[in-house]
Amino acid sequence: MRNRYNETEIPLPQIKMTQNSFIEILQVQKLSQESESLIGFNIDSLQKGKKIDNYSISIVGWVLGKGSPAVAVEFLNGGKVLQKVPVSKSRPGVEKRFPKVSEAKSSGFAAAVGVLGLPPVANLKLRCLLADGTIVPLADIKFRHEPLDSGYQPRLQPLVLNSTGRSGSTWFMRLLSQHPAIVACPIYAYETRVWPFWMQLLQFLSQRANPIETPFQADYPPKAAAFCQETLDAFYEHIAEAQGKIISSSELTYFVEKNAFNPNLDLLTEIYPQAKEIILVRDFRDVASSILAFNKKRGNDGFSRNKFKSDEEYIKGVMKNASSGLRERWKKRRQEAYLVHYEDLILSPEKTLKGALEYLNLDNSQEAIANMLEKASENTAYTQWHQTSSNAKDSIGRWRQDLEPSLQKLCNRVLADALREFGYSVN
Repeated sequence: MRNRYNETEIPLPQIKMTQNSFIEILQVQKLSQESESLIGFNIDSLQKGKKIDNYSISIVGWVLGKGSPAVAVEFLNGGKVLQKVPVSKSRPGVEKRFPKVSEAKSSGFAAAVGVLGLPPVANLKLRCLLADGTIVPLADIKFRHEPLDSGYQPRLQPLVLNSTGRSGSTWFMRLLSQHPAIVACPIYAYETRVWPFWMQLLQFLSQRANPIETPFQADYPPKAAAFCQETLDAFYEHIAEAQGKIISSSELTYFVEKNAFNPNLDLLTEIYPQAKEIILVRDFRDVASSILAFNKKRGNDGFSRNKFKSDEEYIKGVMKNASSGLRERWKKRRQEAYLVHYEDLILSPEKTLKGALEYLNLDNSQEAIANMLEKASENTAYTQWHQTSSNAKDSIGRWRQDLEPSLQKLCNRVLADALREFGYSVN
């Protein structure tokens, strides 16, 4: 077998642990074999039709900068950098081909890019970083992959509540947690992040440390996924027992957590095909008003306000990014997720809860909803501390009174796309 690092023949065992193919390469398009910025570039042994029996794509190649040395290669999906590797591997063949180029000797790169959490059909973009800061597109790789199947049968399914801060997520979590088939950890406003920890661990454990293929790569990710799912079950079964809730394998039960743009959410929905996602949206101008009021009430600049010199910069930065992120998530998951407006939750709670519970295939009877509202409405010191309006109805449209005219105009301008996407008027 050819050693792709130095192009010498070395014996490597070819042991097949599985006959399944998890990845198929659909297209390899090289963009910049030669250009104004590159002397040359190539990817070794990755062609259309190649099938891979593990969850990573090995990509080995070389690249030579023309006016500036190539220092790194990045691998991206959807604009996100998945991996970055140095251009430093020994390539005797390239050195022989370009004897006058000093960098040719160490012009190689190698990576093993994991596909877990990526769309079933996805694109991988390669780009080269030169020492002078120039970015050169190298290639587009299109592939499809099978979802990761752990073989484990979870006793609880994930329910993810996707929202921005100060959108009523704490109140909605409080309501949902009163349902007998929904388990939530109530610590600090339901802010416990359990599944993100285990999905990050799964992502880490599933990444190959070495681009050279080994015979065990197909077995480890499913085992790691099963371990993470079993641990999540154990944690929330403990919470359920403390809350007097019964977990039965014959009855659908969810664990619910807030989510704030966690990068491993798609991995969660990959290993939990029955996972549900509710997107909770509030007029982003009211969100900005609530954040500023809450910070004033607490006497500190939370929600990343401390990173900006003014409210204007904060709205153009954090608020624009948060609203755009939620908009993009809704556009991506419109067919699978369920949309709830904060305003509907406050003004028509029974109708809104009924719709959400129908989406979850849970008991949505009048009795069940009335019980949820009654239990959740019990006043607590924390509830009073968390609120910034005299009552919930007054929190709707508060931006017209709370925000200065200049901030109102700014919000209408920079948040316009997200506001329109979710049905809010811009004026």
